[in-house]
Amino acid sequence: MVKGRLFFNLLGLMLLGIIVFGCKPSDPVVSASNNFVSGMDRLYIGDFLIYSGRNSDRERMLAANFDLPGFAPYNREKLINNEDDDNYHVFKSNFSVSKDFEDKELTLYIDYFDMPVIIHINDITIYRKGLKQETKRRVYSTGYQVALDVPLAGELINYDEENSLVVEVFPLYETNSMPELSIAEYKDNAQKVFFKNFFNTYLVIAAQFLAILVALYHFVLFLSRGCKDKKYLIFSFLSMSFALAYANIGFSFDSNYYNAIIKITRSFQLLCFGFYSLYIIESSGLFPKQKKYIVTGIIIFSLTCAAFVALQKDKHMVNLAFSVISNIYIIPLLLLCIVFPVLSIILKKDYMLAPLLFTTLIVSVASLRDMVLLSSNIQPLFWYVPYAFLTLIIVIYAILVYEESKLFNHFKRYVPADLVIQLINRNITADLGGEQQELTVFFSDISKFTSIVEKMEPEKLIKDLCVYFESISKTILENKGTIDKFIGDSVMAFWGAPLPMENHAEKACHTAIVIQKNLRYLLQQEKIEFVTRIGIHTGSVIVGNLGYKERLNYTIIGDSVNVSSRIESINKIYGTEIIVSDSTYKECKDNFEFRLLDRVSLLGHSGGMNIYELISFKDEIDLLQKRNCELYEEGLQHYFRQNWDKAMNSFNEIIEYSPNDTPSRLMIDRCLQYKDNPPPEEWNGVFIQTAK
Repeated sequence: MVKGRLFFNLLGLMLLGIIVFGCKPSDPVVSASNNFVSGMDRLYIGDFLIYSGRNSDRERMLAANFDLPGFAPYNREKLINNEDDDNYHVFKSNFSVSKDFEDKELTLYIDYFDMPVIIHINDITIYRKGLKQETKRRVYSTGYQVALDVPLAGELINYDEENSLVVEVFPLYETNSMPELSIAEYKDNAQKVFFKNFFNTYLVIAAQFLAILVALYHFVLFLSRGCKDKKYLIFSFLSMSFALAYANIGFSFDSNYYNAIIKITRSFQLLCFGFYSLYIIESSGLFPKQKKYIVTGIIIFSLTCAAFVALQKDKHMVNLAFSVISNIYIIPLLLLCIVFPVLSIILKKDYMLAPLLFTTLIVSVASLRDMVLLSSNIQPLFWYVPYAFLTLIIVIYAILVYEESKLFNHFKRYVPADLVIQLINRNITADLGGEQQELTVFFSDISKFTSIVEKMEPEKLIKDLCVYFESISKTILENKGTIDKFIGDSVMAFWGAPLPMENHAEKACHTAIVIQKNLRYLLQQEKIEFVTRIGIHTGSVIVGNLGYKERLNYTIIGDSVNVSSRIESINKIYGTEIIVSDSTYKECKDNFEFRLLDRVSLLGHSGGMNIYELISFKDEIDLLQKRNCELYEEGLQHYFRQNWDKAMNSFNEIIEYSPNDTPSRLMIDRCLQYKDNPPPEEWNGVFIQTAK
């Protein structure tokens, strides 16, 4: 009886031992979901067991061939780490591959890990990243790793048998769940790797490179334009900040330098928002008196927040600081970037800020979406924020190009294209206002235009005028002149603005001679039936954009404009083609041949001034023209001294060889008139213009 009880007791103990020891987790069996069989394109490996411990457990784990007690089922939840950042996790699972794939080129797809990782298949290490061994404890630094695929050689896989997969991770504080591990044919995995890395890595790296080029280009523009347009400088800093904000994209640094990289990226991710808000403030034009205080405050706030993040000791603390600072820093700046464009659109009707407002909303939504996914431990195909900032840079770049194009189109209607480029480079904008400058003003007018209009058919008139204006305008622009306006058959132009020009009087005279040569050729070719008169005067004017905001006219005003117009009209009296004022003559007498015509008091002016006929370039005058100029000036001096007979002798000598010289005939008539009716004693030789 006693023996029987002893037998049953022993039997019970044996059963209890079997139950107890049978409860120890063993290697996982191959589940149906981990079988790669014919007809499948991809095997997503799952059914993992997880072991969580410390780095010191690894030696025992390796000695036990990853079969220590403590493994538990893993359902892809977040990792739970120790407070002292000494963490070691092991995932293991089994899988099988059908013999049907034996002749296929299989690879293991590995999504990116943001922590050190070692992967083994059948006790063979196939992938290792992010580890660095030191004397006392294991330390590491990892970057934003790319997805990849690892070849599974034929001898690595046991077909139609159980295969073991072990993944070791060594996080400090990272709690990311196990990323995707899957087996497929090489072409399928290569395509998956490409698209995964294209959106998350390659495209961002390309955008960084582009941002650096944009930053350098606009910084050079800022310097070349006299450091005036701060928008170029701010945009340059914004673009460079974007490049540095994602400097860790696509790289894994197996060294302690990675902490520095993380500090740089997180700091410049914050500064991106700061520089963007500065650009918005500069573009909006709001609160000009308070702008410097707002800008100073944002700069101090941004640098303080970035410095706080950069001064943290390690990656964990940097990211914690970044999370805290983001709420304090990013949200207010995003609100500012929304409010300022809205106010500018409402108050100033500046619709150019509408694209910036829309882009700000995109950045805000992208930031919110990525933060939600990150907090939910969801790994998307790609993150939105880098592309939101890339969109922002593209939009700002497009706006700056549009503004330059608008300025170019505004000026090119009356300024040569190369001058417009210089205007843009000097940051001269099309704003209301003007300044006083000394310029040379040009007026041209068609002789006897009224009678021509009465006789000519409208179609012929329009055609001839188009040829006429094209010839004159092209010559003016080729000689760096600025066309002010067309007034009926008249053309008004000037030299010396919008860009300074030392020899503006010479340019105007050169243009006048070339215009007359071109028109004479067109007249000979019977392409036009016009003869034009030109008046040129050098003097002080007010030059700038006049009108109102929606319609500006870059023009000149002042008495010198009237003088030039009166000089042009006085050609009718003397029968000449080009007359210049005394001030223009003094600037150009060394390079051109002139004839002193008379001393006149222009219509609307009380004083007298010498006027000169522009004959030709210095080296193109012929002997007869030279002789006539000398005789005319001799006769004019006799005329001023009231020596009428001697004056007429000189003028008649000119008529003898040049019977069509109208000024000489005019002066002979005056001499005869004054000889019969002498002028008063106070006469000073000034002819008074009484009609235009």
